This record gives sequence, structure tokens and C-alpha cells, in this order.
Amino acid sequence: MTPPPQPQTPDGKAELLERRSEPTPDADPLVLFSAWYTLARAGGDRADAAALATVGERGPSVRMVLVKSCVHGQLRVFTNYRSRKARELEGSGRAALVFHWPSLEAQVRIEGNVERLGAEASDDYFASRPRGSQLGAVLSPQSQEIESYEQLERQRRALLSSLGNRSIERPAHWGGYGITPDRIEFWCEGEARLHRRYEYERREGGWKFRLLAP
Repeated sequence: MTPPPQPQTPDGKAELLERRSEPTPDADPLVLFSAWYTLARAGGDRADAAALATVGERGPSVRMVLVKSCVHGQLRVFTNYRSRKARELEGSGRAALVFHWPSLEAQVRIEGNVERLGAEASDDYFASRPRGSQLGAVLSPQSQEIESYEQLERQRRALLSSLGNRSIERPAHWGGYGITPDRIEFWCEGEARLHRRYEYERREGGWKFRLLAP
């Protein structure tokens, strides 16, 4: 079992902050995001956890998700296609993410366009998941009303027994979405609440860089 992350000592946190790259006009924001992500993991944060905001007919909604990878400049999340989250991702084609990393005294806000991933990408990720997580994806009618959690657990045990040692195929109602950022803001905590905000906005031919007031 992997030991839980240990809180940073003052000296350890100072070292992390020293290693945190400063956003600059010529930096690639996706490369910078990856560097901060790696540092946040080293600092004991759950670096892949983010608040995902969507909007639909009922207005905005937000929930915590795990961002599992960044491939070809696209952040990937996986979910049940029948969930409110998925319906709103597909309905608006837009989403926003916030990563908060206390060890770095920083957060990153991302906005971008959304598209459903192809079957191969979803199959590959599903195959990499623990068996218990695969079972949950097959069984759970995410966001729908259920009679009881005990019934869901009975269904899980029955399915597990019927499968034996056979592999579990990805269900058609489950898969991934890719979020392609067109705006990325890096936020760093400052003294006297004079926080620093660095914005990158995608424009034709590259990224436009701006400093924002806190």
C-alpha cells in the first residue's frame, strides 16, 4: 500500500515555492501547468483533483473530478454519459476547471471547448482502472434515483460472482471527454492579499499573456 502524502515541513514548502516556475509572456501555459502539477504531487496535494463547472438548462453546476491525463494539449475526464455532468458537457460544449494546490500556494483556472473522446481512448483508460472501479462504472446509474445502497451492493456482488476471472468490457454508457483550453490563469498567493494572476488566452497563432489585478 502506498503511504499517504506527508504534509510539507516549512523548509520543504519553501523549497517547493522556490521551484515553482514564474509565468512569463513567452512560456507555454500547458508546459507550465504540467510543471506545477508535478510539483503539487511532490508537495502532497491530490494534484489531479479539480472542480469541474458546467452549465445547462437548470443553470450552472460544479463538482470535484479527477483529471486523468493531458494528451495533445487536451485535459481528459471520464464519466457516465447519462449523468448531468455529461449532458451539460455535450449540451454547451464548454467547461471550466479549477485546480487548487495548497502546497504551492497556488491555483490554476482553465476554460475550454469540450468534445467526447473516441472509443479507443475510453477503452484504453477503462482497461487501466482497478477491477472494482470498472464494476462501479458498469453498475452505477450515476445521478439517478436508487432504492437503496444495499441493493446496489447486492448487484455488485452478483455481477462479480457471475464474471469470475473474465475481463470487464467498458459499458457503452461510460467514457471520456477532452477539454481543450483556450484560457488558463495561474494564481499565486501574495502578501496583504496582493495575489498574482497571470492569464494566457489562446489567439490565432499562439497565446496572449496578461497580468491581472487581484
